[in-house]
Amino acid sequence: MDVEDRVAQAMKQLERNVEKAARNPEAVWHGSFSATSRNVTVWVDALGRTERYRITPNSVAEGDELQLIEAFNAATKEARRKAENLEFDGEPAAHHDQAVSSRPPRRGAPDWDDTDEGHTSWLQ
Repeated sequence: MDVEDRVAQAMKQLERNVEKAARNPEAVWHGSFSATSRNVTVWVDALGRTERYRITPNSVAEGDELQLIEAFNAATKEARRKAENLEFDGEPAAHHDQAVSSRPPRRGAPDWDDTDEGHTSWLQ
């Protein structure tokens, strides 16, 4: 793909994002984009900055560190792709991972809505 094709593709994406943002500017401002890979869910803001993440309780055993890193990286990459394309959680999308939440994250508090059997798991 040459430079002109990349620029044309970027301009089309920008136009789509401007339309989405104009329809719902609050969603862009307060938007949270999430993706799940295996046992890890990652939420990012509209700029692709990681806001929080969740590891399913009791899903990591000793020796699973590499799998956990791969899952975290995959979920982060997909959540950032959603943010780049303004694919809000709960909005249908072509290659859409499991949406988890559309509300803004609460920093420094467990995500009670996403707990399993009363256990909480949160970082940050």
